[in-house]
Amino acid sequence: MSKPAQVTFRGMAPIDWVEAHIQARSAHLTRFHPAITRCHVVVEPVQRHHHLGDRFRVHLEVTAPGLDIVIAREATLYSGHAEPSYSSTALGNSERHQHATAAIRKAFEAARRQLQDARLQFIYAPIRRLHAA
Repeated sequence: MSKPAQVTFRGMAPIDWVEAHIQARSAHLTRFHPAITRCHVVVEPVQRHHHLGDRFRVHLEVTAPGLDIVIAREATLYSGHAEPSYSSTALGNSERHQHATAAIRKAFEAARRQLQDARLQFIYAPIRRLHAA
């Protein structure tokens, strides 16, 4: 990808290390499809179900020639764990924002899988045509 990913923080202040994490993840995607032309990521907190922990949504759009991938993932501080006691929900801002990386990771892993699938379809399409003939 020739230019860095466009990162938007909606409903929260921009966080430098989260943006750096997203830039590193987007650069890593070029290993799976070198012709990526655009990557746009929106990070936002989800305001509902606060008793379950702070939730974050990541919306990821990746564009390559002949390919548009749109992914949305959510993650919570307590994903995969027992429901917390109410005293454990009083976290500092830096701890809350760290859990946005779980949603970022999930979104970029889904994009990676879709890019790999698209690349394999492109590589094996001529072979399938030969076998079909």
